[in-house]
Amino acid sequence: MREGNTRDRRKYKRLPLNLSIELYTKNHPIDGKYEGRIENMGLGGLLVSLAEELTPEPNRVFVYFYFPTGERFEFVRARVVHGFRSGDRFVYGIAFFVMSPDRKQSLTGCLRELENRPRA
Repeated sequence: MREGNTRDRRKYKRLPLNLSIELYTKNHPIDGKYEGRIENMGLGGLLVSLAEELTPEPNRVFVYFYFPTGERFEFVRARVVHGFRSGDRFVYGIAFFVMSPDRKQSLTGCLRELENRPRA
């Protein structure tokens, strides 16, 4: 499935990123763990790039990542909303849902800090 014109339908602005991420599913053949990169993220979700295909594509994923600030984020309630292949990578749009107000405030602060950092 291609990403299409999701930018027009998004509720939250996306910030381009390049951060490591771990996704866990119950469907992974070994330990449920997939590793990849975050391409972009907003308060509503993120776009990830993985070396492995999520097979079968799960509905729910468990997401773990660290911001450059050192803050660790865990989203137990996230779901895959679309996916497509791009060269030798597998790209997935993941939506967060049922985020607590504290988690949302923390994520907002980290995204704001990253957005205001000088580009290298």
